[in-house]
Amino acid sequence: MATYPMKSWIAGLVAVAVTIACSVNPVTERPQLMLISENQIIESSYQAYAGMVAKAQSQTRLNRDDQLTQRVRDIAYRLIPHAVKYKPAIINWRWEVHVFSDEEPNAFCMAGGKIVVNSGLITRLKPTDDELAQVISHEIAHALSEHTREKISVGIAAGILTDAVAIAAKMDSAQGAALGALTELAITLPNSRAAESEADRIGLILATKAGYNPEAAASLWKKMKAAGAGQSFALLSTHPTADDRIEALQQEASKLQGEYAKAKPLREANALPKIVYEKGQATNLYQKATYDLPQQPQKP
Repeated sequence: MATYPMKSWIAGLVAVAVTIACSVNPVTERPQLMLISENQIIESSYQAYAGMVAKAQSQTRLNRDDQLTQRVRDIAYRLIPHAVKYKPAIINWRWEVHVFSDEEPNAFCMAGGKIVVNSGLITRLKPTDDELAQVISHEIAHALSEHTREKISVGIAAGILTDAVAIAAKMDSAQGAALGALTELAITLPNSRAAESEADRIGLILATKAGYNPEAAASLWKKMKAAGAGQSFALLSTHPTADDRIEALQQEASKLQGEYAKAKPLREANALPKIVYEKGQATNLYQKATYDLPQQPQKP
C-alpha cells in the first residue's frame, strides 16, 4: 500500500509525458523530453550557485583578478543578448558572471543564467577573446537549450535518477533543496553527444552574431586537446575533443563567415547590443529587463 501513491504518480507522469515532451529547442527545434518544470530547475540552480559562490568567497577564490574578471564579463554580456533573440523569456533570468581562482580549465552556465569561468582556463590556455567567447557561448548554449533539465528528465524517464522521481513527486522545501543538489551534480555529468553537438552549433551562432570569429572554436579545442595530453581535465571529460568534432566545428564555422564579416566591424565599433552589469550581475538588457523569475501558476 505504501508504494501505490508513487506508482500512481509515475503512471500519471507517463500519461502527461507526451505533452511535456513536445518542448523543442529554441534554435534547432529538436524535440526534448522535459519532465520537471523550468522554474523548478532555475530555482534549484540559483540555490546551488549561491552555495558555490559563497564557498569560493570564503576560500578567497572569487574574482581575485579584476582585469581577468572584467574581460570574462565583458565577453559574456555581449553574447547573452543574442541568446535572448532565440528565447525572449530568458531576458528575465538573473544573469550573473563570476571567475573562480581554480587551475582546472573549466567553465559552465547553469539554468537561469549563472556563469562561472575558472581562471585556469585563461592562464593555462591563454585564449584570444574570440576563443574565450567560443567557450562562454558554448556554455550559454547549454543553458539556452535547457540541457540540464533535459538530462535530469531523461534520467527520470530511464529510472536512473530515482531520487529525482521522489523529489518531483512532492517538491516540498526539503525536497527542493535536494533537487538543488541534484542540479549541481548534473553539471558534472557528461552531456550526451547530441547535446554537445547542439551546444557547439548554437554557441558558434551566438558568438558569430556577437562579432567573434567562429573559426576560433576549433582553434580553442585544439589548444585544449594539446594541453590535456596525459592529464585529466574536467572540460575535456565533459566536452570530448575528438578530431571529428574539431572538423565539424570547422565546417560549421565556414558557413558563418558571411555573418561574421558583417558583425565583426559592428563589435569593434561597439555598435552591437550588450548588457550593462554591476558586480557581475546584469542591471539592464535593452533597458527593460527586470531579472525576476516568471511567476509560478497559482493552484486552483
